[in-house]
Amino acid sequence: MSITSTVERRARAVAVVLLVAALVSVAVAPGAGARLRAPADGGTDPVARAATLAALVDQRTAAVETATARRDNVRSRLVEAQQLEEAARARTDRLGELEADAALRYQRSRARVARFAAAAYRGGP
Repeated sequence: MSITSTVERRARAVAVVLLVAALVSVAVAPGAGARLRAPADGGTDPVARAATLAALVDQRTAAVETATARRDNVRSRLVEAQQLEEAARARTDRLGELEADAALRYQRSRARVARFAAAAYRGGP
């Protein structure tokens, strides 16, 4: 279990507790003891509202986890692409070295053939 999921779970629990506490404090009239006043939203039960909000928090948490998984997948694919790019650059550098070596050998061969041709021309049939 990662520390991120533990922290997220604790933060969610704290958010739900604070939400329920806020709903209870709104529902209780100040100075009226334990008397409940009518909710401003047309009679919705505070406990039901808290449950609805907790479900919403769970949905948002699931969305965050999905987005985090997608982000991690993209990061791993990016790292893999960067490694492939580095390997391709190394191959390109090596091919460049081979090409330069081949060009040098080609020039030497042409010079040698030219010397043989000149010697054959001078020496006659």
